[in-house]
Amino acid sequence: MKIHEYQAKNILKKYGVAVPRGEMVETREAAEAAARKLFDAGATGVVVKAQIHAGGRGKGGGVKIANPSRKPPSSRARSSA
Repeated sequence: MKIHEYQAKNILKKYGVAVPRGEMVETREAAEAAARKLFDAGATGVVVKAQIHAGGRGKGGGVKIANPSRKPPSSRARSSA
C-alpha cells in the first residue's frame, strides 16, 4: 500500500494516536497560510515536506525548515518519475 505521510497521520489520528500538527496544502499561498496558523498557535518552527511515493525526499530538496523570523522557502520540491 502506498500512502502519503499526511494520509497516514489522518488514519493514526482517527484511532487516537498522537501526531504532530499540520495540514496538506497544494499551493505556496496555502503553505504560507498554514505556516502562519501554526506559528499563531505557538509553533516555533514548521517543516514543509513534499509528498512523494519514493525515498530520499530530504536529499532531493523535498524537506524545508521555516521559522517565523525567516521568509518561507521559495524553492519547490522536485520529484523524479
